[in-house]
Amino acid sequence: MKKVKDLNIFTLTILSFFGIGFIPGSSGTYASAITAIMVYFAHKTSDSSSLFTSLLILTLVATYLISIPLIKKLKENFDQSYIVIDEFIGMSISLLPLLLLGQFTPAWLVTGFVLFRFFDIAKPSIIGRIDRSHSAISVLNDDVVAGIFSVVTLFALHLVF
Repeated sequence: MKKVKDLNIFTLTILSFFGIGFIPGSSGTYASAITAIMVYFAHKTSDSSSLFTSLLILTLVATYLISIPLIKKLKENFDQSYIVIDEFIGMSISLLPLLLLGQFTPAWLVTGFVLFRFFDIAKPSIIGRIDRSHSAISVLNDDVVAGIFSVVTLFALHLVF
C-alpha cells in the first residue's frame, strides 16, 4: 500500500470514486451499481448535454490522475484494485443509449448494468487485449470499450424489444 501514500487525497478520492474502491470485495461492481443509481437520478435533474460534458471532463481528469504514477516514475501496476473511477466512466457510457432513446426505466437500467459488468469482467475481444497491455491508459480504456460494447448491445436490444 506504499504507492497509495505517494498520491494526494484528491487523487485518491477521485480514483477510488470517493472511497468505494477501498471497500473489500467487488469494489468495481459496487462502483458500477452506485453509478447506475447516480446517473438515473442525474438524468431527472440535468439535461443530456450537461451529463455528456461532465462525463467528458471527468474522463480527461481520470486519464491524467491514472497517469500520475507514470509521471512520478512509480514503478507499479497501474490497475490497482482501489481505482474504480474507470467503472464509473464505463458504466456511465453504457447508459448513454437510455438517455438518447428516452428509455430510462428500471428494467433498461438493470440491463445496462448487467451488460457493462459482463463486458468488464469477461473482457471479450479487444477489451481483453486493451486490459492486457498493462499501461496507465489501459486502466480506463478497457472500461470505456466495455461501455461502448454495452451501448451497441443496448441499441440492438432496443430494436428487438
